[in-house]
Amino acid sequence: MAIQVLDNYVGHSAPAGELQPQHWWLSWEEWLTFTLLLFLMVPVVGSLQTADWVDEIPSLVTAALCGLIAGWVIAKSSLPGWVGAILGFLVGMATTLVLVLRTILLFNTTGEDGWTQRWSEFWLRFEEWWNALFNKDFSADPLPFVVFVVFVVFAVAYVTVWSTARWKNPWAAVLPGGFVLLTNISYLPGQPSFAVVFFVVASVLLVTRLQYTRAAERWGHQRVDPPDFMSVQVLIVASIVAGVLVSVAWTVPTANNWGPVARAWDAIISPIADHFEGSGGVFIGISSKKSTPVHALGPTLPLQGPVTLDGTTIFRVDTAEPSLLRGAVYDEYTGTGWKLSQAAAKPLDLTIEQAEQGTDSTRASMRRPLKTKISVVGEGGPLRRLLTPGDPLAANQPGRILGAPGAQLAVIAPDRDSKPGTGYTTVGAISAAAVNTLQDAGTKYPDDIFRTYTQLPPTMPPEVAELTKQIVGNDSTPFEATRRVENYLRRTYTFTLEPRRPAPQRDAVAFFLFDERAGYFDHFASAMAVMLRSIGIPTRLAAGFAIDPSTFDNTDKVFLVSEQDTWTWPEVYFPNLGWVEFNPTPTRAIVTRPGDDTAALAAAAAATTDTSGLDAELFQGLDDSDTLVQNGGATLLSDNTIARHVARVLASLLVIFAVGLVVMLAVRWWWERPFRGLLAPLARWSKVIRLAEFAGLAPDPACTPTEAAEALIPGIGEPAALRMLAREYTNQRYAREAIPEATEAATAAAREYRLVSAVLRRRIAGRILRLWEAPERTRAAAPIAGTRALRAGVRSAPGASARPRTARR
Repeated sequence: MAIQVLDNYVGHSAPAGELQPQHWWLSWEEWLTFTLLLFLMVPVVGSLQTADWVDEIPSLVTAALCGLIAGWVIAKSSLPGWVGAILGFLVGMATTLVLVLRTILLFNTTGEDGWTQRWSEFWLRFEEWWNALFNKDFSADPLPFVVFVVFVVFAVAYVTVWSTARWKNPWAAVLPGGFVLLTNISYLPGQPSFAVVFFVVASVLLVTRLQYTRAAERWGHQRVDPPDFMSVQVLIVASIVAGVLVSVAWTVPTANNWGPVARAWDAIISPIADHFEGSGGVFIGISSKKSTPVHALGPTLPLQGPVTLDGTTIFRVDTAEPSLLRGAVYDEYTGTGWKLSQAAAKPLDLTIEQAEQGTDSTRASMRRPLKTKISVVGEGGPLRRLLTPGDPLAANQPGRILGAPGAQLAVIAPDRDSKPGTGYTTVGAISAAAVNTLQDAGTKYPDDIFRTYTQLPPTMPPEVAELTKQIVGNDSTPFEATRRVENYLRRTYTFTLEPRRPAPQRDAVAFFLFDERAGYFDHFASAMAVMLRSIGIPTRLAAGFAIDPSTFDNTDKVFLVSEQDTWTWPEVYFPNLGWVEFNPTPTRAIVTRPGDDTAALAAAAAATTDTSGLDAELFQGLDDSDTLVQNGGATLLSDNTIARHVARVLASLLVIFAVGLVVMLAVRWWWERPFRGLLAPLARWSKVIRLAEFAGLAPDPACTPTEAAEALIPGIGEPAALRMLAREYTNQRYAREAIPEATEAATAAAREYRLVSAVLRRRIAGRILRLWEAPERTRAAAPIAGTRALRAGVRSAPGASARPRTARR
């Protein structure tokens, strides 16, 4: 079995006849080793538990203790390795399930609380999460992450104990916990040095302990006194382990001096990561411990919990007036956030100068152009968006305009990332419609606009629509209804950057309106959009940045924009006027509008008298088959999101696998190269001798093939196979002419070679994993001088193709 083979590779090779203690639980030596394992797991579990990634995570201490105890008991038994692996997996799954079910939050309406209800809740939430994963949707449910973390803690504890008690292998015992610890702290702010130091100390003690016990077992079997400098050998091994772990611990979390390497690696995996980003939205329920942008401005916008806004300048914006810079729009509300259900693309066919003059379409919809020059000066901005005020018209960078459902221009996607040090200029069209014009806009919505932008999920609580109707009344125009909802939200709810997360399966907007009653711009804007949709007013969500007059730099005459200016707002559709911005969030002023729009009305009348085909004219040329915008534009995510992190991990694994495959093929080519052109019997024995050298079992070079085979038997076993291979080699090499090998004989010889080479490969792997211990030289025949050394075949692999001359009689 595979696990048994793994035991042979990494396990300690106990000499034949070695006996295990009859009652290991009575040995203080065994309890000392178990105590060291406890110390080794303390920093790993403590780091994960105190990170507080999600609210529902159970006690990881219990999971670790269960893994340690189960692993110790099973490893000390006489069960085969594959049985131990199956038992460990089953016990781990049972432990994980029990711990998760004990802490799972119930959201049933019956009020019942039992194991049956918890089990049903568990599978219901898992099913919804899987659906989101396969549909490349997003989910804020942290339950799958909780299950993963609990099982990983159990598995790490189990493997650590198994490696210690069964394999007595220090690397296999230390590396799993070290990998988990370093991975966890690399996502935490700062450098949690205490956990690392604790782990390094425990690792050094455990490695030292294992080295000593293995040496003691070997010496006891051989009945010899310990060799000189035994303590020096142990200290060297311990120092190497400590040095490596400390170096990794201090460089990985902060990436000190690894900038060029990190940039090179990112360039390699970025094209691959793009294909995985669509699946990363199922992990948005996990808290981000480091400062990351609130908005990715990609195809999804989840309604999150607490956020932190960085004040470092990202953009320097040169514009004639403060405005809202749009970077994304969303049409579909899912109950936990927003997403762009589909997209289409069209080329940027206007120059900056042409767009500044406006078009017939913008004038007909009473929109005026606004030019904005943006310089990217810091990290954290959208790499794959060009920000525009209002509807995008033109940019001085190559790219495409993305259209939202209903043939609505949304944003500009550049062909190249907008990285720090770059800049661009865009022109957008913002609404110039006055209040009276909006009042008189009516309700003749295009069918596709009304159908798309009044969508609500089937699970939408009816209380939202009831509240909206109470606020709006019965005789309001769409504009009046919009303003009443806007004012209600601004007066009634509290702004905070630290709202609680809604429980899984709880509608995020309903949670904001009726439970939390506090939130930030995402929650206010989403609430207004959903409330207006519930009474039949087409509304969508937009995200980007707000240009605040208070951020104006009088010296350079530009606006300084940081993440603190991140913003979300609803846009309401008015027939023949397009999308109009509103602001229900109380920390910024409402959007001002002109009171008299006579001039704008006259310009609109001059532009066109028939606006029924306005949408078709505005969005002519949109192509929904563009590969850039497939799956709702999923390839346009910023690389500063949870989805991007997940995609990077998956891409890294794929790249590592590909590199490993290339290395494996290269090693195979290197291995076979010296034996090309050799007859099969010569190649087989030459490979055996080469493998024996790598395994530390090389026979004396003066031996004949027969003597070399006898010398290898004590270390390898398989005497019949070795003797047959040596005999075939001798017969073929010293024959007067090449002897054809019979089919049956060739099959038997190949079988014997596979048997011997498998043993030698296990010895090589074990030698590597045991830190290159001193070779165990087998008994060799007495040295033979002269030409007999050439007959051994020991070092003849590279040049064995040359047949020796026939000896003269």
